[in-house]
Amino acid sequence: MHYIKVKTVNEILLKSIKEITDFAKEEKQEFLKVMNKLSDEKREEKYQEDKEKLEKLSSRNAELTTLITKLYEDHALGKNSCKTFLTDYLIPMIWSNKT
Repeated sequence: MHYIKVKTVNEILLKSIKEITDFAKEEKQEFLKVMNKLSDEKREEKYQEDKEKLEKLSSRNAELTTLITKLYEDHALGKNSCKTFLTDYLIPMIWSNKT
């Protein structure tokens, strides 16, 4: 069985924190560059994720708008009854989006 003492982990962490803070004090501009780069990368990653989500949701919204318009027109033209419209189309569509 292998293990590391809590004291040893704390010493390693403290040493790492000290090295980072020393670097930040001695090389302030370089430290800021590194931190800004990391921040920019995270921001870009989040932007791309949000962009993909927006595209998927926009596409789904267009699909649902088309479907609802078609169903409403069919109902308005008497191609299906109110009961058929609700039980066969609208209610299943609503339930499928909740799961």
